[in-house]
Order: sequence, then structure tokens, then C-alpha cells
Amino acid sequence: MTLNPADVYQAWCHQRGYVCLIQEIGGRLTRPGDTFGAAYVVGCFDDLDAMERAYDSHRGASGWALDGPAGLPTGYRGVDGDGSGPDDR
Repeated sequence: MTLNPADVYQAWCHQRGYVCLIQEIGGRLTRPGDTFGAAYVVGCFDDLDAMERAYDSHRGASGWALDGPAGLPTGYRGVDGDGSGPDDR
């Protein structure tokens, strides 16, 4: 699940014995040296409520920042596309 829907440029799915959901990110003008990306929640959930709680707790993030020492991070937080964070975890 993409945490910031604005990061998705195009999305579609197909079914060939399984369902495949595809998302393209970007669709924005870039210049040499620019970066872009998206943040996702991926997992198996016991029910829809658990899935929605996981999504809602991270909603709006376009990336992840690790906190703590480089070799042994102690936490993480979601960040916006500009590196600022809507949340701390």
C-alpha cells in the first residue's frame, strides 16, 4: 500500500491465475541528481481493520528515515518527499 497516493503516477492490475497490482511512481519533471521514490506498507494482516490501522499509522510518508547509529538503527520515521517528517516512531 503506497502511503502517499500522490507519489503514484499510474496504477493498474492484471489477472493471470493470480492478481498483480502494478504502480508506477514519478511522473514529475526531474533534473540530473534528483531522486524520487515512495514508501509502502507490505505485510500479511489478520483482518481489514489491522491493515487499515497499519496504513493509517504511517499515512502520508514518501520515504523512511532510520534513527540512531548508522550500524545499529534504533527506530524509524516516515518522511515527506522533501525529507521532513509527518510522524516520528
